[in-house]
Amino acid sequence: MNSLLHCRNWGSSLNVSYMPLCLLFTFLALAQPQTAAALGTEPGQIIGRVLAVFEGATILSKTPGSKPVAVVKGMPVELGDRMTTDARGRVRIQFADRNEELKAGPSILNLGPASEAVFDKFDVELEERHVGLRLIVGKIRSFFKGWGRNSAFDVRCGVAICGIRGSDVIIMNYKEAAMGLVREGSMTMKGPNNRVDIGPGQVGSLVSDEKQIVKLSPWDVPDIWDTLISEIEPPLPQ
Repeated sequence: MNSLLHCRNWGSSLNVSYMPLCLLFTFLALAQPQTAAALGTEPGQIIGRVLAVFEGATILSKTPGSKPVAVVKGMPVELGDRMTTDARGRVRIQFADRNEELKAGPSILNLGPASEAVFDKFDVELEERHVGLRLIVGKIRSFFKGWGRNSAFDVRCGVAICGIRGSDVIIMNYKEAAMGLVREGSMTMKGPNNRVDIGPGQVGSLVSDEKQIVKLSPWDVPDIWDTLISEIEPPLPQ
């Protein structure tokens, strides 16, 4: 909380473009222990499987009357599912989008601690892929290759939409702001008043009070990507 207050004081005395980078440090503090036919076009269809889970998570099916169940390795993920991780929980998901002809996929999604996401859309055809995810709160890392221009992976973070066209990105959504970081590839971030193209080594941020997306390059901050990865991804089995 002290770091957040410091950020707000700093943002009020300096140019607003400093605010997203300051919020990035706040997010790091808050995150501490704390060839296919069409698939996934109907709620309840399997769109992927859990590769790993760490420290606990639950999944709630869209089926009426369903109750949250514990996430375990190997369990299917269905269209419409809502997944929530514990304060230290992390989950790795492999989507059912491997295309041998294009040498594309499978795509990987890592859901970080204290996060909640809903799988809204998953439409994979012979040469196209369209995925839609709502990140209610928390952070994810998405990693995929091979789909090129025929792939659309949209992550909704409140009023912001992150259209991922690249291969390795991190997206965070909290009350203070939504942010997207690109390591490889590209992403288009859309807000109420503007849209910004984000490239490798850049960050896009939509601060809640501003309603305007700002782009900056934070890679002068040492090890920031590796720090986020260590918080989001489940540890490898020993």
